[in-house]
This record gives sequence, structure tokens and C-alpha cells, in this order.
Amino acid sequence: MSSCLLRPRSLLDPQLVHLGLAGQPISHSLSPHLHLHNAQACDLALKYSLFDEDRVNFIQRVTDPHFSLSLDGLNVTTPHKTAAYQISQVHTPTATLLEAVNTLGWSSTHELIGHNTDVVGAQMLLDQYGNLAAHHTVLLFGTGGASRAICLALINRGVRRIYWVSRDRHRARQTIQWLQALCPDVTTGWYGLEGEQMGDLPSVKGVIDVVASGIPSLTTTQWNEIEHLLGAQFGKGFGLPPDGWFFDLNYAERAQGTRDWAERHLINYRDGFVMLIAQGIASFEWWTGLKVSVDSVLKKMREHLV
Repeated sequence: MSSCLLRPRSLLDPQLVHLGLAGQPISHSLSPHLHLHNAQACDLALKYSLFDEDRVNFIQRVTDPHFSLSLDGLNVTTPHKTAAYQISQVHTPTATLLEAVNTLGWSSTHELIGHNTDVVGAQMLLDQYGNLAAHHTVLLFGTGGASRAICLALINRGVRRIYWVSRDRHRARQTIQWLQALCPDVTTGWYGLEGEQMGDLPSVKGVIDVVASGIPSLTTTQWNEIEHLLGAQFGKGFGLPPDGWFFDLNYAERAQGTRDWAERHLINYRDGFVMLIAQGIASFEWWTGLKVSVDSVLKKMREHLV
């Protein structure tokens, strides 16, 4: 594979960057505002398009040769990250590791390149938790691309006890196999919401130090129901200690249910806002080759939310 294929082509218009976002639902997304600040920081005009569509229409759109002639780059969010990986003709090393794509670009020969910047965002999010240590035990909700990104960021920090919670047993088996191949010395396993279990599962009640959720937003009532279903395995509040942390990859109003649940349990909480900003900037830099100040954009985006 030629290394030049790991970078997208130059902008179609040197004064204008045309980007987009594909997923479902995406009406809540802050990505248009984020990339507006990115473009302004680089003295570029921005056109940003939203493609709220199902898997079939997403694949049809992105694989249409004419689509690549109108766009410089495409963000991909839930639930299309796996599909984006599958249709990409070339993958960057990070996308290959995660088997998921959140950033699409095109080569000068119109090949579709799949990249992933979620790990960059996950690492910045975890940086807010200065006491995260290799001996900690982590519980991850969801087995999608965002949860895998958090997992990889944890592995990079030396964490070796990572457990999963999800509904889909087949996808859970794939995720455990992926993690064991990626990091053979990891201790991992899976808990379903109906009492199912899989993998290396010692007693974890009272030993969870960090919980991270990569699933779509839930209400406080839904979190209460999940806490009850998993109570026998983990205990109240998933067994988090007073100095434990709950990271939710949702943000703004879509994180409200998780935020309220964590506050009622007196659990330290962070939403995915920082992860959104960091991964978005990393995608913009990959598309354009231009550097953007994370601190500056983070400040402007926080002002936008007020």
C-alpha cells in the first residue's frame, strides 16, 4: 500500500472546504458548528452538509462516484461506522485496528479512504481523569466503534481488565475476539442484560473503577433499569467507588439522562463533549493538512453551548 493513499487528496477548492456528516439521527449534532470554527481558524470558507439516512442509502450515497466530486471529507457517526469501514477501499492503521471508520476521504485517484480519529478524542477525554492507572478495572457499555476507541485508549494507558455490557451476543463475541487478538494479555468478558455471560469473568462486584458508555443516549429511568438488571454482578451504581468515574460519550442534551443518573448516585461524571471536539479537529487536520488549536476551538464551542 502506498503511503500517499493514507492521506486524502488536496481540497477541491483551496478557499472552501466542503464537509459533511452521515448518521441517524444527527439533527442534534454539533459537528457543523465545530467545523465552522475549524475552518475559520484556517481562513477557509465552509460548506457543511447533513446526510440523515439509513444504512442502505448511506452506502449508496458514499459509493456513488459522483459523490466524491462534490465533497472533501465526510464524518461518520452512529450507526454507520462499521459500514463505512466495510466499504472503504483503503484503511489507515487506526481504522484497521478498530475495524471502524468515523472519517472518510478520497485519494487523488478517487479511492475511498477510511480513517478513525475517535481514539484521539478518547485519549483526550481520559486525560481529564488524571488518576486512571494500569491496575484499574473498566466496564464498557456498547461494542460499537466509539466503545472500541475508548478500549484502545485504555490499552494504550496500560489497562488490562476490561469488561463489556451490551445486548447483542454475536457482536459481543466478535468484540472479545478482537480485543484478545489486539492485546493477548488482557482480561475481558461480556455481560448481557438478561443474565448472559461470556469470557474470563472473575467476581467483579465492587472492583469496577471506571465505567464508559458508547451507546446511544438513555434516560435516567433506563439507566435505573440497567443498574437493576446488573445489580447481582456489580452492585449499586455498577460498583463504582467514590473516586470512580463514569464517562458518557454522548454530550449536551443527549447526555442529560446519564448525567442526572450519575449525580443522583454521587458518581464523578464526564460527557463526550471533549471527545467530540478532539476527534473533529483531528479529522479536519487529516482532510486539510492544517493545524487547529484544540484549546481555542474548545473555548468557542463551550461558548456556543451557553
